Amino acid sequence: MENPPFTVERLLQLPVFRGAKVMAGHAGINKEIFYMTSMEMPDLTGFLRPNELIITTGYSVRDEPALISRLLDEMHQTGCSAIGIKTRKVIQEIPQEALYKSELYGIPLFDIPLENSFIDMTHAVIDQILNR
Repeated sequence: MENPPFTVERLLQLPVFRGAKVMAGHAGINKEIFYMTSMEMPDLTGFLRPNELIITTGYSVRDEPALISRLLDEMHQTGCSAIGIKTRKVIQEIPQEALYKSELYGIPLFDIPLENSFIDMTHAVIDQILNR
């Protein structure tokens, strides 16, 4: 029997993502996830893949949070699935333009609680991807 698709909605139901909240892009909640990247560099041009989940602290865009909007443009062009950001770690607030683009493109942008460990999230996601 084949496992159901691993979607953003299923991702957010995993215990390790407890407390994560979708801030924008709700229409894309059923997008399937095939890959995961932890982004800590400001420019992922040429490195993104379709159906990719990105998680980040926002450190790479701390001095220019507006770059999140450009990242969402690239994610949309590539067909990425979602982006999770640990707000309140480095970036205190997501720019309104990024929230708008997340909604426009249907790319879920969710807040990751500070206490959620990246290594635990990565392990849980990779398990789901490999078992699908």
